Amino acid sequence: SPENILQEIEVLHDKYHLKHIELIDDIFTLNQKRAVQFSELLRAQRMDTQWVASSRVDTISRETMEAMKKAGLMMLYFGVESGSPRILNLMRKGITVEQTQTVFKLAKSLDIALTGAFIVGYPGETLGEMWQTIKFSLKLDPEYAQFCVLTPYPGTPLYDELRTKGLLLTEDWDRYSTIEPVIKYDAFGYTVQEVRRMLRNAYFFFYLR
Repeated sequence: SPENILQEIEVLHDKYHLKHIELIDDIFTLNQKRAVQFSELLRAQRMDTQWVASSRVDTISRETMEAMKKAGLMMLYFGVESGSPRILNLMRKGITVEQTQTVFKLAKSLDIALTGAFIVGYPGETLGEMWQTIKFSLKLDPEYAQFCVLTPYPGTPLYDELRTKGLLLTEDWDRYSTIEPVIKYDAFGYTVQEVRRMLRNAYFFFYLR
């Protein structure tokens, strides 16, 4: 509940004197009413606390963003994933590149910092579409970007599909790190080395933009 989250923050603030807090919640704004209620409670306490949270571009509005900002929100983390509409559909992400652009623009207008998370190497993705994602990260221009290689974790439909087709390089879970390719990319027309290079390119082009 909003009251419970507030009590936890009060402990961190009053007992441990922490002023910067990250709410580890995959989609903090999944219930926007709850997010606004929490923000109003936190703001009423007048604590000198800044915080960050994760969201989706289809689960946040200007009203929610404004309430969070007034309560000390300093940064939002969004899973953008891809700059290619085709790959977003393959991922079943349920968002569009236009939605992402609109929300990022809104956050910037409210002086909220942004972190965007991006994925390269989705099965069936072309090298050109990976470049499309890198270019999209530059266009969005968040303060920070996180780039990962598609990692098919056990228990996901994608893992089951790739395992059935014999397209996994390994089932050594230590290598399932989101930065190490574990898919046999030769089946999709390029190599593991090229995917590694794309990951390096993404960080290189973004942080030296």
